[in-house]
Amino acid sequence: METYAASQPQAIPTRSPIRVLICDDHEIVREGLRTLLAGRADMRVVAEAGNATEAVEAATRETPDVVIMDVRLPDGSGVEACRQIREILPATKVIMLTSYPDDEALYASIVAGASGYLLKQTRARALVEAIDTVSKGRALLDPDVTARVLERVRRGRPWLAWVAAREPGGRPSAPCLAFWPWSAVCTRVAPAGGISFQQTRE
Repeated sequence: METYAASQPQAIPTRSPIRVLICDDHEIVREGLRTLLAGRADMRVVAEAGNATEAVEAATRETPDVVIMDVRLPDGSGVEACRQIREILPATKVIMLTSYPDDEALYASIVAGASGYLLKQTRARALVEAIDTVSKGRALLDPDVTARVLERVRRGRPWLAWVAAREPGGRPSAPCLAFWPWSAVCTRVAPAGGISFQQTRE
């Protein structure tokens, strides 16, 4: 009769909490975001900042996984702070948070390397899901912003020309090409109003 040693239970790997940096010039917004994330075991706020300079310094010091960045800050642009953070910490993801659907800020954020762009009217659950999504290397847009972008795509892709004009050699950057839905460029508008897509990656 053969006997077998009892198998040991396999340990289930646990994911470390997502380290989050919050940057907004309004203390009440920072407090609200901090409170939202405080009750979650899978996320932890490691630092807060009230302006662009503080955000870059805090990110360099704390190396967060995700930064929630206000687009407009007292001492400069959150978009520029995003660009600096991404240059220093390529693995850190940045979600731009804004009160207004500003097309120029949206495209600038893409070029700066942002992984997400959300309106402050976003529901709490959607923001939490956004943090989790970008931490896994994916990208996203607020649904309202997506509709605006697709409308511009239907009108002749001016956003692509806008981005290309700001990139050396006139070619959109890798963050732009990776940013959903920019990984698929509209090639034509069907008569019924549908959109055909063609992958931009070569």
